[in-house]
Amino acid sequence: MPVQWAVTTSVDYSLAQLIQVIILLGTGGKNGGGYLASKYVVIAFHAAILLSHAVINSLPITVLSFFGQFAAAWNMLGVFVLMVAVPAVATERASAEFVFTHFNTDNGAGIRSNLYIFVLGLLMSQYTLTGYDASAHIVNCITCVHLFFFQSSR
Repeated sequence: MPVQWAVTTSVDYSLAQLIQVIILLGTGGKNGGGYLASKYVVIAFHAAILLSHAVINSLPITVLSFFGQFAAAWNMLGVFVLMVAVPAVATERASAEFVFTHFNTDNGAGIRSNLYIFVLGLLMSQYTLTGYDASAHIVNCITCVHLFFFQSSR
């Protein structure tokens, strides 16, 4: 259970940071004099998100089921809209050769290997396919395995 709390709070904190960036970009950006929320404002965003999740999780299971189904539909629709919208509004398009053969080796991290950059790119894709927090769920199961073993052996 503590692992699940840690995962939820870390994801919620990432959402709070995303809200900070959206506000910054929406008000002119860093160089355009936009509003950069202080760390205390980000913590307030984080607290509000955690509170909203606490309220949502206390709702009846039928409502939570609706939220789950709505979220699945929203994710599928969102991906479809982005697949159509991004190419439609792009002013410049890279060739397929550029997309599949160009690697940014000037990344400031000192990584110059094209193969290593490609593998890291695959890893990021894998996170979206399998769930980026899967490792936390595995850790949660491993830490509770003794409880399941003793219950099943009785």
